[in-house]
This record gives sequence, structure tokens and C-alpha cells, in this order.
Amino acid sequence: MSLPIEIAELNTIIFRGYQVCLVLVLIYFVVTAKGQRVARIYDKRFELKTEQEQCFVSFWITFFCLFIYILIDEQITNTIIAADLDYLLRRKLFYFLRICAVLMFLVSVYSLHSLRQCAFSPATRVAFYISIPVVSIFFLQLILRGYLENEALVPLYRWLAIVQCSTLSVVVLSNPVSEIYQMYKKRVM
Repeated sequence: MSLPIEIAELNTIIFRGYQVCLVLVLIYFVVTAKGQRVARIYDKRFELKTEQEQCFVSFWITFFCLFIYILIDEQITNTIIAADLDYLLRRKLFYFLRICAVLMFLVSVYSLHSLRQCAFSPATRVAFYISIPVVSIFFLQLILRGYLENEALVPLYRWLAIVQCSTLSVVVLSNPVSEIYQMYKKRVM
């Protein structure tokens, strides 16, 4: 007989899985990084001629922004939760800073793509599209929980976090898995 998993526990498990995916992709990047390939990400002297090159650069820009976002967001969240403040002020600060963090992620990705003159890859689009409802829920939670002390959207908030982390895990793993598959196909043929 299996015991039902609480939504909060499932949320934690999925988030830790997402963090593991980010670390695995970072390790993949470090292992496969070659001088000229890494320079393509940031050096404007390398013109992005093919769609594959643009997807490569776009994916890694998005990945690094996500990685930094998760590092910063987790530290801020833990600091706010541990702060010795009134619980309503803590809630307001928590949701406000989460909104700011997501918006900074979106602005960073857009700005870096503009600086590199690179089109968005499908992975970047998915990360963008999943972030818009997330920031909207954060704003609603700020109003409802921070000012009105209403818990109506907490279940939706938790389920959206599960969907976001699951989707971003797949997005983060998509490029390395496809590259590994392409290398495997070349070796077999």
C-alpha cells in the first residue's frame, strides 16, 4: 500500500530534481566546452549563420540565466523565511522579491539575446512562456496573502510550481540530450 505524497513534498522533490538537472547540464557544459564553441556564446566576432548555431547560443544564454536565477532566488527565499519579521511583512517581501527575480530573469534573457543578436530558441520560448503565469501568480499571491490574508490560491500556486519545475527540467535537459543523441548517431553511422 502506497502513502499519498503531500503537494508540498512533491513540490520539494520536483524542485530538487530541477536543481539536479541544472547541475548535470552545467557539468555537461564544462566537459564539452571547447574554446571556439564557448566563444560563440558571447563573442560577436562569430557570426551566427545557421539556425542550429542560434539555437545553441540561445539555449546556453537561457541556461546560464536560469542557473543564476535559481542560485539567487533560493538564497533570497531562505533569508526571507529565516528573517525575524512580522509574518505579513515577510510574505509581502517574499512575493515582491520573487516577482523581481523572475522579471530580472526575463529581462536578462531578452537583453543578452539582443546583445548577441540571436533569435530565441524553442527552449527559451518555453522558459519565457512558463515564467509569465508564474510571475502573475506571484503578484496575485502578494495581493491575496500579503495584504488580504486570503489563502485561496495556495493550491494553484503549488501546482504551478510543480508544472514550472517539471517543464523547465525538460527544457534544460533538451539540448544536451539532443546533442548527445546526435553524437551517438554520428558514431554509429
